[in-house]
Amino acid sequence: MILHRFYDTALRSIKEFGGIISKLTGDGIMAYWPRTEAAGALQASAKLLQEFQDLRKRSSEQDNPLRLLYAGVGLSTGRVLEGNIGSSIYMDYTLLGDTVNTAARLEGVTRKAGWTLIFDASTLQAAKENPVAGLPAIRKVGKFKAAGKSDPMEIFTLDVPALKMDFQHDHLQTEIRSLGGIQR
Repeated sequence: MILHRFYDTALRSIKEFGGIISKLTGDGIMAYWPRTEAAGALQASAKLLQEFQDLRKRSSEQDNPLRLLYAGVGLSTGRVLEGNIGSSIYMDYTLLGDTVNTAARLEGVTRKAGWTLIFDASTLQAAKENPVAGLPAIRKVGKFKAAGKSDPMEIFTLDVPALKMDFQHDHLQTEIRSLGGIQR
């Protein structure tokens, strides 16, 4: 039920703002936008994260697992390799490259940064080159040293209260495990 609601909400927002869905990754999504649509990626991310917050508020009963529906979004802009990767045994259509790796690392830093949406300077620049009306103000979060990078990178979010994390990640993991009776 949680994954269905996650995918339904997120995929609808991605499509609404011009995103191309590459794949579902178990409990995540890989999607992309043309560089000229970077602001659309920011809008889609803000919308889906706001909808998750609204859903959590409507599902606050202790036995409703949707009260635990959180996600982190990492965005990076740059060149990628797109196509079928694999062998004669199995092929998978995917995106590869430093930009994809950076976006994944930025998603991971959301839990440490305290914001559910984190993006890099390349995405900020692309959004500024093709602005859209109604895009919220940008907030600089700080610097982050990603694995495989020699220098720390500036990271940003949208200055939207709904994107500020209102939970402790460790507490959330404990709550999720308790739904299935899993003890650690």
